[in-house]
Amino acid sequence: MKVLSLHLGHNATVALAEDGKIVGVLSQEKCDNVKNSAEFPAQAITALLRQVDWNKSEIDKILIASNDVY
Repeated sequence: MKVLSLHLGHNATVALAEDGKIVGVLSQEKCDNVKNSAEFPAQAITALLRQVDWNKSEIDKILIASNDVY
């Protein structure tokens, strides 16, 4: 099972896991060069999917850790 996890808000970060093992993590601040970026991590998602060679259609679940849902 392939899972995309999102931490939204202060220091927005994404993680990808496959069969219970983390295969990649990336903070949005690394993409937009804004310290502790709170932007929705769209750039981080795209970059991390490319890095681990996944297609978005392969993702089975999306987990969101946030008080806000976009």
